[in-house]
Amino acid sequence: MEKVSRFDLILSVVVLGFMAPLGLFLFFWWGSVLCGVTDENVIGILAVSGLAVGLLADSTLLRRKLRGLFSLPPWPLIAVAGFYSLEIYGLSMGLPVLNSLVGVGLAYIIAKQKRYLNLTFEKSIHDAHRLEMISAGILFAACVGAALLALNEESIEEQLQQMLHLSFEVTRAMIWVLIVVGGCSLLAFQFVLSRVVYAAVVRKSRPTS
Repeated sequence: MEKVSRFDLILSVVVLGFMAPLGLFLFFWWGSVLCGVTDENVIGILAVSGLAVGLLADSTLLRRKLRGLFSLPPWPLIAVAGFYSLEIYGLSMGLPVLNSLVGVGLAYIIAKQKRYLNLTFEKSIHDAHRLEMISAGILFAACVGAALLALNEESIEEQLQQMLHLSFEVTRAMIWVLIVVGGCSLLAFQFVLSRVVYAAVVRKSRPTS
């Protein structure tokens, strides 16, 4: 296995290192709420405790694992992508625009794996296409979720009109068109940019004669 570059090593530590602290922070936070805790101070203490446990796990049990992003098989990579897709979806309040970058990130990782793991071109392309389809499915699910949230909002037409300072009345049909066109555009953006990134990284990684 070729030595991972410094940039990719830092990227691996950041991507994998955020999962335990962020995941446990949210788990303790929402878990306490679901368990009926109403005191905001207690909820805050529990959430910070989850963050601390995650950081402790990163520095002890998971320390050696944090450098292994570029050696992960496809299914663990999908789990990582699913985790960040869910977090991005929540932090962006249901707008899936940034979720498209998760698929692009997967394309970069697979392209680098070809180099670091000495994968054949056929194996790399197979993994890239499989993850491309799955990441598209994840993005599609995020778009559907955003659409359902928007359509279930009774005053979405008025909110959109005020937010964009439109001089005409927004109708439910316009909302549908925006949802369909916006969702298809995001899927196309992820597809095209993922292909471009994969091709660029693979081409750059070819040994020079």
